[in-house]
Amino acid sequence: MENKFFKILALVVIPLMLSGCRKSGYNDNNSIVSKDSSGSNKFSSVSPLESGKHYGKIGKLDGFWSVLEANVGKDTEAVLHIKFTSNSGKGKLVLVKPNSEVEVLAEVISGQDKEHFEGDVSAKCISGVNKIKIVGENYGGSFEIYQPNGVIFNNIHEAEVKYEK
Repeated sequence: MENKFFKILALVVIPLMLSGCRKSGYNDNNSIVSKDSSGSNKFSSVSPLESGKHYGKIGKLDGFWSVLEANVGKDTEAVLHIKFTSNSGKGKLVLVKPNSEVEVLAEVISGQDKEHFEGDVSAKCISGVNKIKIVGENYGGSFEIYQPNGVIFNNIHEAEVKYEK
């Protein structure tokens, strides 16, 4: 009887454990704050186009990826002109502040009215290192971020890029 109980328990617990491993972290702010990158990221790149303008293309992202950072000495507000497009899945650009606050700057979802976002967004940075991250759930698409009123966000250590062929 005891042996049967452990077999049933194993049949229930193991699938639950494995399903937790595939969590993309799309709505998990604690994970987004605690690491620079997580999950699978294929065919991604970030390129500075000109001073204050960055372009990125993502083949598929399940998780999150840090792309830009600003190290500010006092509370600062930056205007960002964002173009953000989804070819698959859903994605969002978030601002992660030093106090662990996560602010959504833009979100796109493929197959809905929200496949494309373009507009000016105010990023309210606080003293310390503020990061812009892309968070995706089966996300594929592109983004462009332009800082028309002065550059405070730059590539994170030349944006750690992971390529897979």
